[in-house]
Amino acid sequence: MAFKAIKGLTVELNGDTTNLEKALKDVEKRSRNLSGELGEINKLLKLDPGNTDLLAQKQKVLASAIENTGKRLETLKEAERQVQAQFEKGKVSEEQVRALQREIVATEKKMSGYQKAAKETAEALNSLGDGADEAGENLGDTGDEAKKSAAKVDDFAKSADKAESFSGKLGKTLGSAAKAGLKAVATAATAAVAGLTAAAESTREYRTEMGKLDTAFTTNGHTSKAATNTYKALQGVLGETDQSVEAANHLAKLTDNEKDLQTWTDICTGVYATFGASLPIEGLTEAANETAKVGQVTGPLADALNWAGVNEDAFNESLAACSSEQERQTLITETLNGLYAEAADKYRETNAEVIRANEANEAWAASMADVGGAIEPIITNVKTLGASLLPDLVPGVKQLAGSIQGLFSGDTDASGVGEALSGIITQLLGKITQAAPQVAQAAVGLVTSLVTTLISQMPQLLSTGVEVVMALVAGLTSAIPQITQAIVAMIPQLAAALAAGAPQLIQGAVDLFLAILMAIPQILPPLIAALPQIVMAVINGLLTAIPQLLSGAVQFLTAIVDAIPILISTLVPLIPEIVYTICGALLD
Repeated sequence: MAFKAIKGLTVELNGDTTNLEKALKDVEKRSRNLSGELGEINKLLKLDPGNTDLLAQKQKVLASAIENTGKRLETLKEAERQVQAQFEKGKVSEEQVRALQREIVATEKKMSGYQKAAKETAEALNSLGDGADEAGENLGDTGDEAKKSAAKVDDFAKSADKAESFSGKLGKTLGSAAKAGLKAVATAATAAVAGLTAAAESTREYRTEMGKLDTAFTTNGHTSKAATNTYKALQGVLGETDQSVEAANHLAKLTDNEKDLQTWTDICTGVYATFGASLPIEGLTEAANETAKVGQVTGPLADALNWAGVNEDAFNESLAACSSEQERQTLITETLNGLYAEAADKYRETNAEVIRANEANEAWAASMADVGGAIEPIITNVKTLGASLLPDLVPGVKQLAGSIQGLFSGDTDASGVGEALSGIITQLLGKITQAAPQVAQAAVGLVTSLVTTLISQMPQLLSTGVEVVMALVAGLTSAIPQITQAIVAMIPQLAAALAAGAPQLIQGAVDLFLAILMAIPQILPPLIAALPQIVMAVINGLLTAIPQLLSGAVQFLTAIVDAIPILISTLVPLIPEIVYTICGALLD
């Protein structure tokens, strides 16, 4: 507690007038004892996280810590009420009032941390109990699963009979899928608009927090890049935006260079790795700031020191020996770094995937925030347009509501409803007409922008397309040996499949040929119209590619010549069998 700042405050508690420091003496002592005990339990749990005895002890100590912190908070709030009255009478300073208010905030955060840790501990105990029960149930379920597996074998045999009927339904299903696909496209478009709107709404708080973060760093002499790096490092460990932003904002005030920022990131990681939610990081950074200012250990910083075995009174003496706030900041930073740097390194090593997952979530959130920020002005304009439209509709809506209420009350004259609706429609049409030029101008601007962008990007798109094709060609060329081996291995199966499927293939070819013939009358007119362009494009392309074609033709002929002896030596022994097969087929 910042006794140096609020020393001398006198309040009335339980009918007795006493010094606030003295009134909190027993509570502070019990707080230090509980903090030390909790620190010892946490160290052992780090080595054996599933120890139910230690978890039960932690739960009991946390309950006592919550009770003791509640008493402290109650005393501080009652003191604040009285100190405010004393300040109005000029009996205490504004600095003392602010110090007391800060202590209340620190105590509330400590209470929140204890409550969260108690909840996590209870969940851990319940999870261990549930795991034991599930293990017994799994043993009992093994026999049942064996019976189910046997039944599934029978079901598989029955499903084979259904395969034939499935092939008959496939054609109908594909037709239905085509229709459903069009509907899905429309649905997807609607969903995309809704998604963009939701991105703007859901990321507004995140974008606000990022704005606060950037402001905190730049106003304290740091760069926006330093703000982003510090926040991302903390978020990777904590996995929560609010905590990470608050802690980073405190560090912006506590440090004046990127080296100290990195050191404090290590400190926060080590403290979180050691104590988790029992010692909130944002509370620690705030307490470090406060301690550097007033020269007296306060809030969660006391826990971070006590739980690591550092005597709070001795540390206060070291703070008193410092001659400036800067020296106190250095002392706090170096002490905590010495206590928790090793734990930070170990945490990053053993929880690399957790940190990576948190970083991925943050990258996603940042990307969505960029989308939300881009769409926000459009939504704002729509809302502004609606806001300007609605006031003019209010009289008509009130008239309509009154007329409908009159009908329910027995009034048989419905003309008021018609008049009200007519007035609303007239106002609506007037507003739409008034806004039409702006809407049209915006639409034209949007279309123009899209077309201009596409045209400007066309060379790059074509270049990229050529690069993709060339990459595919290069890949296929390098893969020809493997493809050749695969084809050689596939030829026997292909021959067998062709022999078995020849009737169906022939019928399919006939159907395809007839379909093409039926489509020719529709294809020919546009094809003939485009034929001159196609011919000229082909001629120009051939003229340009003549050197490559000649070179390729020479290589192709050389490859054929090289392959002829192999073909002859392979086919000659098979000629009698081929002739015999053909003759037999003709005779049949």
